[in-house]
Order: sequence, then structure tokens, then C-alpha cells
Amino acid sequence: MGMKRFGNSLRRRFLKNQRGQAVVAVMITAATVMSLAAASVETGHVYYAYEQLVASTNSAALAGAEAMPNTTQASTNVTTYSAQSNGMNATGMLKNVTATPAFLCLGTV
Repeated sequence: MGMKRFGNSLRRRFLKNQRGQAVVAVMITAATVMSLAAASVETGHVYYAYEQLVASTNSAALAGAEAMPNTTQASTNVTTYSAQSNGMNATGMLKNVTATPAFLCLGTV
């Protein structure tokens, strides 16, 4: 019976004691702020990689359009100016890029 009484008094004392509450609040806030910062950095990284991919795709399309009557030369220009690993617009952020030129003759625009 003495042990049960000791446990209850320790529990009451622990629940009534308010020391250390600020530390818990600061740690929860710090963890939240760090996770939001990490998410914003990753979002910026994805946006930057997307913009690089769009720019290299536009560059490859313009290079292919320059030599358009000759589809062999146009394919060569597209792969040369693409973001592939050996292309002129290659970057370490875009590792799995494959340029596959397709030529269509459309009657309407």
C-alpha cells in the first residue's frame, strides 16, 4: 500500500509541475519550421529542374527546326542540344533524360 501511495503522489507532483513546458513547445515549433523549410527547398529544387528541362527542350526543338527539311540532320541537332547526358544542355540534375525526336506532317495548324 505504501508503494501505491508513493506512485500516486509522484504522479500528482509530476502533473502539477509546470517546469519544462516551454522546451516542449519550442521543440515542436522548431521541428515544424525545419520541416517547412525542407519542403520549400525541395519545391524550389523541383521547380528549377523543371525550368532547366523546359529550356533544354525548347533549345532542342529550335535546333531541330533549323535543319527541318533534312530529318536526319534535325534528329542529330535535337539530340545534340537536348539535356541528355552527352547533350549540350546536360546537367547533373536531369539524369534520366532521353531525347526522342518525332516528325509529323500536319495539314492543319
